[in-house]
Amino acid sequence: MINIGLIGFGTVGVGVYNTFMERKDYLEMLLQNELNIKKILVKNIDKERNVKVNRELLTSNEDDFFSDNDIEIIIEVTPGASDAYRYAKKALLGNKHFITSNKALVSAYYEELSTLFEEKNLKFLYEASVGGAIPIVREMKEQIKLNEVTNIRAILNGTTNFILTNIYEKNISFYEALKTAQELGYAEQNPSDDIDGLDSMRKIRILSTLGFGTSIVEDDVLVNGIGNVSSYDIDTLKKRGFKVKLIASAIVSNGRYQVSVFPTAINSKDIFYNIDYRKNIISFTGDKVGELSFIGEGAGMYETANSVLSDLIEVISNKDFTSPLRARGLENSISNYKGNFYVRISNEKIDIPKEFIRDIVSEDNPFVFTTHEIKNFELIEYLKKIRQNDYSIIKIDK
Repeated sequence: MINIGLIGFGTVGVGVYNTFMERKDYLEMLLQNELNIKKILVKNIDKERNVKVNRELLTSNEDDFFSDNDIEIIIEVTPGASDAYRYAKKALLGNKHFITSNKALVSAYYEELSTLFEEKNLKFLYEASVGGAIPIVREMKEQIKLNEVTNIRAILNGTTNFILTNIYEKNISFYEALKTAQELGYAEQNPSDDIDGLDSMRKIRILSTLGFGTSIVEDDVLVNGIGNVSSYDIDTLKKRGFKVKLIASAIVSNGRYQVSVFPTAINSKDIFYNIDYRKNIISFTGDKVGELSFIGEGAGMYETANSVLSDLIEVISNKDFTSPLRARGLENSISNYKGNFYVRISNEKIDIPKEFIRDIVSEDNPFVFTTHEIKNFELIEYLKKIRQNDYSIIKIDK
């Protein structure tokens, strides 16, 4: 019998438990092992939960949970990095495999945990931390064995995609779209990680580190969220044939890499154009296979549970994978990040160098223009002069 410990019994935890129980007989037949969730570690045993579970499985005693030598595999599905990091280290000390859906944990401690678990011949798996139901981590692990990955491009956050799609389709304000997302449970009451691009940043940091075989940390990523994107911007670009998406991108060339998260205007020829509402897409290019694209739900109770349990199957199947961390010495060149940009400046006039401007869209309030290809940081230096921070920058992909 293989005993499993589950940490966290909120939305995702319940999804993991329900799916496991529903598919238990088939999984046991597939894996030729009897499987058992032996304990579930929770903060509050008495909390009301909409799930049928033997209450004797629940415990709030961390020491009791981790000292159980019968538990071989731990599944962790909690939010936030600090508690999850402690859980991972305790699993490591107890010689237990560790599966997590926690993108904050994986992004913050990716190199350390990958290395430590490998050194003890234990599995550290994190499929659900990137892309929800999309099996992108597993597929990239397979492809980097024979391919050099040169480019990753993705819509990685369903909340921001839902907001941007609603503004585009219904011509409503940013705040109306956000409120709708919150009412439907697609956005947190404090949605800053999504809106500010931090959620996408963590995911592209994980994917690019894995894909490029080098250590890319959070501070290496240029992040620009959608908080300053207005319905005016989206409507203006819509009239020019563009949709706005929050796109995470990673490129490596000539020993240098650039990783970014940026609101981006794309046209109808782009495969990303019709990825709307909560859908995610992840594309990467290998030198042998060309471009591969994966589309699916980026979040959700059962979508995330699916990826978590796929990792469980991988652990039990004993598939070996050695992480290529630090295999390549690449240089970060994000300071040279270039693009054509749409810029809106409201309620203030500042002098923008004429050589920046390709096309003036509006000379009134707001002042709107597009740029020639320029370095992003040079443009930002001028926009820092705006006292109220009332401007938006959207990259234009053509």
